[in-house]
Amino acid sequence: MNIGDVVYLNSGSRPMTIVQIDGDTITCSWDGGSQQYPAAALTTDDPSPALDQARADTVASLSAQSAAKLATPDQPIKAVVS
Repeated sequence: MNIGDVVYLNSGSRPMTIVQIDGDTITCSWDGGSQQYPAAALTTDDPSPALDQARADTVASLSAQSAAKLATPDQPIKAVVS
């Protein structure tokens, strides 16, 4: 990573620009301010699409589990996932 690169937190974040590198500590800036992060916490790949899909998969799974718990033999419930 280099000064000027756009990075993201591995856990997902808004895009940030590297403004300073001091060993393994990287200072990032965005429109709301700046903060220091360990280099291992940052990536140049935007993790948001993968995180969004993981969240959608979790919601779908929980919805199906909830529907199964609520279903009775005389009133089955079908979970609709789009």
